[in-house]
Amino acid sequence: MTVAAYQAFRGVRGAIASWAESVYATLSTEQQSLARRLFLKLVQPGESDTRRRVTRQELIAHPDQASEIGSVLERLIQARLLTTELETSSQEKLVEISHEALIQEWPRLREWLEASRASRLTLFRLQERPARQL
Repeated sequence: MTVAAYQAFRGVRGAIASWAESVYATLSTEQQSLARRLFLKLVQPGESDTRRRVTRQELIAHPDQASEIGSVLERLIQARLLTTELETSSQEKLVEISHEALIQEWPRLREWLEASRASRLTLFRLQERPARQL
């Protein structure tokens, strides 16, 4: 890879982070809080954080905020920060972060991930633990 190609690649990655920040800035304070919650659910914590697919149903888990969460989710999808795909076997809509680079390059998301790392790791470990058989 040439130096110019590397700089161009970093430029694209930086553009993704700038776009995410500009979209985030258009949200109200309440919507920003919901966006934070959505993004954190869409990242699998580990040595290297990666995106994960989550059902739309799981993302809209709070019935009292379903409309607000759905609205923020749609804005993030329209802005192409998140993408959806229909799971053929279950017919459920899956949602994921559109670009892995967003996880690494968007400073705000990195801050959220670092601030919540311990609790997210614990939660994911508990979710992956098989249920005890009686």
